[in-house]
Amino acid sequence: GLVEHATDHLGDAGKHLRNAAKLEKGHIELQLNLAAFALQINDFNSALEHLDMIAQTSPEHRLMLLSKGVALRGLKQFDESEATYKSLLALDPSNKEARYNLCVLNQEYTQKMDAALMWCKDFLGRIEDGHAKQKEVRNRVSGMEAALEMMRESTQQENPADGAQEDETTE
Repeated sequence: GLVEHATDHLGDAGKHLRNAAKLEKGHIELQLNLAAFALQINDFNSALEHLDMIAQTSPEHRLMLLSKGVALRGLKQFDESEATYKSLLALDPSNKEARYNLCVLNQEYTQKMDAALMWCKDFLGRIEDGHAKQKEVRNRVSGMEAALEMMRESTQQENPADGAQEDETTE
């Protein structure tokens, strides 16, 4: 299955991996490969099934938790996705991938820009120069900062300071 996957024969890869899973139900690496394959084709329900099998025997498996967060995000279960990433951070506070995924989740899916900005900046502060995602996350940060500034300016224009209140006179 792995050889078929590496040569882009995805249909055959899936078939071989599923056959292997029938023989080795508790094999963590096999379940991870099946989950990764399912995520690659956006089959989030299948991915979650394989990840849940891993969770039964290895509930603190870091790659399983990261992948589970992605699958839950794909299923639009955003609160559960966030909780999964945060449980990974509780186990592994230095995990950069969980921070990156919290950045993406909050920016693209839940539109919680303040949280997204915090997670993106946190991620940038933990990676080395030249990291594969550095330019992307920098672009995210600058875009969010610009959007937040425009929102603040718009709010100030709609709600001028208290000093500009009209004088009320009584007759």
